[in-house]
Amino acid sequence: KIKHPDRVVKALGGVPFFIVYAGRQLSKGTEVITVDDMRKRLVKDFMNECDIALSDLLNPGRIRDFIVELSIVVPLRKTNEKAKLIIASLLSIEKGQISKCFTRLEERKLFRVIGNAFRFRADMLGDLCLHNRIESDQEFIQSSLERWIEIETEKIITNLAAASRGDEEGAAHKVIQDLVQRWAIEVNKTQTYEQQSRLKHLQPAVHLAPDQILSLVIAYANSKPAEPEGKIKEWIGPDIPLDMDDYGPLLIDIGRLPGYAIRVVPVALNLFRKRLGGMYVCYKLTKLFSSLVDPFTHSTEDIKRTIEYLYKGSIEENADPYIT
Repeated sequence: KIKHPDRVVKALGGVPFFIVYAGRQLSKGTEVITVDDMRKRLVKDFMNECDIALSDLLNPGRIRDFIVELSIVVPLRKTNEKAKLIIASLLSIEKGQISKCFTRLEERKLFRVIGNAFRFRADMLGDLCLHNRIESDQEFIQSSLERWIEIETEKIITNLAAASRGDEEGAAHKVIQDLVQRWAIEVNKTQTYEQQSRLKHLQPAVHLAPDQILSLVIAYANSKPAEPEGKIKEWIGPDIPLDMDDYGPLLIDIGRLPGYAIRVVPVALNLFRKRLGGMYVCYKLTKLFSSLVDPFTHSTEDIKRTIEYLYKGSIEENADPYIT
């Protein structure tokens, strides 16, 4: 019997996957290892299982490359022939071999299929495999981004963000920061629907590039997007400007990062001065600012700094009416 289960849960960051794994260790009388060692052991055990399952289909050195590549683009539809072709080219094998590998991994219950999409048997395993590969390899992350950014934008950003969550700034942070800066430079060449799509893709990755994303929000708000032409204009209809429904989710998520609520305030004020519309109440003026001083998601120090900033602005001679 575990005397202090609450301590085990806290030490493992409340992650269910780790808690179950630690529980199994304890039930066998095994000493509980650190979270970092647990991550490495989980990846090692999973990769060993994949080595055995695919030993007659891929060369030993290619199996791990294959699993890591999947961790970048899962969930991956089994019918995604373009993705299969990219992976096959990367591994220097026939595309048909990829389908055989999919089938084998599913049969061995190392991967699962949900809604015709191929996923790791536990999503956490995909994050750990990718985390283990990208820890300090900026060149690998950059090449992966170049390989997938045009066809699997959301998945590669989401998976890189999940694999880097909680880490100190590292290789993934630098690559995503550079990407966002490039998008800011392209602002007047980017059509509105593409700006909207990019903001949505960045939502899970705010912790990787918060300053750069705030700069991108300002750039988009002050830009005159390129007009869609030809068939694209027919498909997407009239060009509708970005509104608070597009910017709000990013501002709230960035505001929840330690020390960032006060940095979000001037950006939000800039957007409200433009009288941007939006459907959702949570991104309106009072609700958004209320979220920046929510004691459930912000430290006392961050709340105090944000309120002081707003108060000072409200008593100035030419006080901003939105602050007041």
